[in-house]
Amino acid sequence: MQTMANTQVAVNQSANGLQIEVGNRENTDTVGMDGGTNITNVEVNYARALLLGGSTSNRTFSSKLFPDNLGDSEEGRAIPASISLDTWIGGVLDAYYTAANESALGRLDQLTKRFQDIAGYAQDVEAMLDRIRIAFGIELNRNLLPLDTMVMRCVRNQGLDTLARDVFEGANDCVRDRLDIVREAQRQAVQNISQHLVQWDSNEVRDDIENCRENHAAEVDVTDLWTSKGFQLACISQILHRVHQQTLLLPHTADHLTAGASEVFGTGKAQILQCAADLVELSKESLVRISSIIHECQELLNAPQDLNDIESNRKVLDDGQTAIDSS
Repeated sequence: MQTMANTQVAVNQSANGLQIEVGNRENTDTVGMDGGTNITNVEVNYARALLLGGSTSNRTFSSKLFPDNLGDSEEGRAIPASISLDTWIGGVLDAYYTAANESALGRLDQLTKRFQDIAGYAQDVEAMLDRIRIAFGIELNRNLLPLDTMVMRCVRNQGLDTLARDVFEGANDCVRDRLDIVREAQRQAVQNISQHLVQWDSNEVRDDIENCRENHAAEVDVTDLWTSKGFQLACISQILHRVHQQTLLLPHTADHLTAGASEVFGTGKAQILQCAADLVELSKESLVRISSIIHECQELLNAPQDLNDIESNRKVLDDGQTAIDSS
């Protein structure tokens, strides 16, 4: 399709090789105006665009790489002339690995502090369990001390020792086991951060960059668009663009790699406290059961005495009736 522009220049960034004309475009194939827009002199220079212009965050990142050469916001849209390609590559890679190291250390420090907090809370719950057992023992003694020997023997025969032991030894491993779950979650998070936070080894990235130069050198027919320097910069820029993307994603990646630990840590204290709640419930059930056993034994031991009283009364009545008949 052939077109002729009958337009007004709306955007002219000749320094960047871009000109956009908005208006009525004459379409010589279909005759007449088709209302189109011409975009001419389009040239994408990845190397100029990458990292160094636009948003405040990009300018901040660039200032860390080239603090002495960035200049103002307008001048900062292009790679400073005094910066060599190798320095630029090294700056991007250093920024990535420095950020990854800081992110890893920061996240691991958070995990350590949270685990220490939960471990300290676990010690408090252990002390709580001891107080629950002491309270159970006091209440148990209050119920048993008034009993005579026969009733006590009966109660013990009905499983008193087992019921008491279940409480005194109950939840002994509960806190430890649940703290081990938190510890394992921390260990897994540390492993994830150590093995998966950094996506590429520095040597691997540099090998890929070197391949950009070697692949271009092997080309026999190079068009005007892909000049030697332009091709290399575009190829290298694509690699560094991915590296910079991963730099920006590091906090999100760290969140993802430690998501499992965050969930376990978030419920860790509640899970440990549940050990105390379970022991309280077990203590209550044991005391109710022991009280029922005591009542049953007392009734069982009192039953023969009641029968003896009946037999004695019957004998008295029989003797009285005999005396009346004799008189």
